[in-house]
Amino acid sequence: MIAHRLCPITPTVAVLLASLAGACTSDDPSTDSGASNNNDPNSRAVLIRDGLTNTAWTLETVRLGGESYAPLPLDATWQLSFDATGSVNGRALCNAVGGNWTATDATLQINDWNEDGAYCEAIERIPSATRELLGQLLLTGESFTATVNGLQLTLSNTDSALVFSGRAQQDDETSVNHETLVRVGGFTRAGAFTPVVTDPAMLFKIYRDADSLRTDLASLPAEGQAWQSLPAIDFSQSLVIGYYLPLDSQVSSDAVIRGAYVSSAGLQIDIARFGPDIPDPALNEGNAACAAGDALTAPWTLARIDSVLDTVSVHEMRRAFCSGLPVSGPAQ
Repeated sequence: MIAHRLCPITPTVAVLLASLAGACTSDDPSTDSGASNNNDPNSRAVLIRDGLTNTAWTLETVRLGGESYAPLPLDATWQLSFDATGSVNGRALCNAVGGNWTATDATLQINDWNEDGAYCEAIERIPSATRELLGQLLLTGESFTATVNGLQLTLSNTDSALVFSGRAQQDDETSVNHETLVRVGGFTRAGAFTPVVTDPAMLFKIYRDADSLRTDLASLPAEGQAWQSLPAIDFSQSLVIGYYLPLDSQVSSDAVIRGAYVSSAGLQIDIARFGPDIPDPALNEGNAACAAGDALTAPWTLARIDSVLDTVSVHEMRRAFCSGLPVSGPAQ
């Protein structure tokens, strides 16, 4: 057992661990496993070389065994960043988290875990099997084999695995506020209209004035109802991104703005969506409960970003609808 300081358990962790026995773990370092006692920086060299650090990792899905998966909702983000010095930090839904990580070659453990104590509404939308496995990771300090494959991280044990998508981080980046203004999700198929964007490789448009934003919003079909009025936007302090999937039977069901970051390289906007072109092993199981075809639609998202930098790039993460397995592309 690994030493943790999780007493008292915070509200978020309490929900995560509702189905697990026990409230606290031992604080006796003598019970730690060999990997958790290994604080030699050289022991982390393998995973650092493979690309574990300098990347923001977002949990997308949990493999429960075989080809059985329990994906997280696109907008319920569990994110971790590993530092080469051995610290780990990020967000667990609406809470800030932090701790330490140790490794022996590709075997990784997270310990000394701490998180804010706020209750997060999104926890109710996370599958119970996913909650249990996250609880094992945090409460027991279980060892995982870490595999970094480009911008995908898999933490696996004998029976299960956590699968993360990755976004390359800039050394000097900081997050900025963003607010979703309009978000059209699944099951909204509109009639024919002139698309706002036509380049399948560039599905977003940046607005820096109110007139162009209103013009495009008015052109979008609204399934027989008028769009709600947009709030007043100070374009001297903010810009708006419109992310538009084409009207096509082969596009995905949702698009979520996950975050926005400014650095010396400019503004980067992090977007997540489903992608029907992503290989989906869950479909091989003939899973009738996962009707991927029902999710195919033509959504769009408008979001305000509190930045007016000239250089803007978009990092897009696409994932399979049924399994949740991700593919992260380079920034556009």
